[in-house]
Amino acid sequence: MTERVVTAPGWGRVGTLTPPGRVVEQGTVIGVLREQGALVPLVASTAGVLMGWLVLEGERVPPGRPLARIRILDRD
Repeated sequence: MTERVVTAPGWGRVGTLTPPGRVVEQGTVIGVLREQGALVPLVASTAGVLMGWLVLEGERVPPGRPLARIRILDRD
C-alpha cells in the first residue's frame, strides 16, 4: 500500500481537522491552519483514505511539518 503525507504550507496553529477513516478526493479540504489571522486550507494531495493525523488541534507547526497520512486508493 502506498501512502502520502500532507505537510504544513507555512507557520500556523492547527485548526479543525477531518476525522480519520474518511475517504477523500484529491483537492478535498481536510483541515485548516490558522496563519497570522488567516485560515489556510489543508488539502488532500491525492485521493485516498485519511489514515490519521500526526498533530493535534491547537498545536503550532512550522512549514513542511508532516500533518496527516493518506493511503492511496487502488482504483483498478
